[in-house]
Amino acid sequence: MSLFTDVADILAHLELCYQLFPWLRGVIGAKVVRMWTGTLRSQRSPDDFLGGNGEKLNLLNVSVMTGYSIRTGRDDALFAHYRRLLRKLEVYLRAFPELPADKRFLEKITNLEGLYFLATMSELSLAYALHQRGYRVSFETKFKLLTTLKKRDIDLSVQTARGNTFHVEVYMPNKLLEADSASELESDEYPLKVIDLKQDDESFELKIRNKLADKFGQDGHSGLNGRVFLAVNKVFMDVLHLKALLAPDTDDFRALLPLLPQGVDGLLVFEDSFESDSSLKIDCLLRKRLSASYGHPDTAKART
Repeated sequence: MSLFTDVADILAHLELCYQLFPWLRGVIGAKVVRMWTGTLRSQRSPDDFLGGNGEKLNLLNVSVMTGYSIRTGRDDALFAHYRRLLRKLEVYLRAFPELPADKRFLEKITNLEGLYFLATMSELSLAYALHQRGYRVSFETKFKLLTTLKKRDIDLSVQTARGNTFHVEVYMPNKLLEADSASELESDEYPLKVIDLKQDDESFELKIRNKLADKFGQDGHSGLNGRVFLAVNKVFMDVLHLKALLAPDTDDFRALLPLLPQGVDGLLVFEDSFESDSSLKIDCLLRKRLSASYGHPDTAKART
């Protein structure tokens, strides 16, 4: 049985969500609603499109399904998760009131494709954590690659109380556990050892390598004063997340440091699944430094 009768019914449930989260009207404007309406009408099954699970969540299905829970009184874990995401977004926007007027931010947070919504939430989560520590955070600082002169922007620029500045690019790679492996984990017939906890290490490294090359190139950049870090939310790399739970002492990301190109000073690894009010967990901060005697990259590791 369909949850909604037609697109008009879906939009009516969006209106119900506004009753609980009225600030959403400042994020989801008339232009966005028209765009979403066109997308919904193009779907063979709008119900399936709105049923988003895990990494496919977006602001449309989170908001509409929240409206559905208001109308029906449904209050199970899934609907609680949707409301939690909206509450978190509300907190972030209160901390950074300039964002609802930022066209680029609105394009990201309302984008229905792939991981845009959760990737933007990862960025906001880390920005809010830095804000809570008393740092001043700004968004989308522009810079150029030295060799190609291509224009880029970095997600977060952070100023400390002492006036020091550092910059953070936030990345949320993803790779789901294969369906067969996931079912084996839930079955008493298979021991946990059927999952190779190192199976996605190479894939993770490749994703990091490609992200660094695309964002920073290899030969340095101009326009960013202060240290530069890549922050990686690894929670949607299923096997890595599983490894962190089952064998936390085997996680060692120092092998990624040689991947850091000129102009990138370190790597922050964290997890945020947004499944609780305090869901951000810092795994490690890895810094690259130059050895005074040899001039080769060395590392400094700080666990939080």
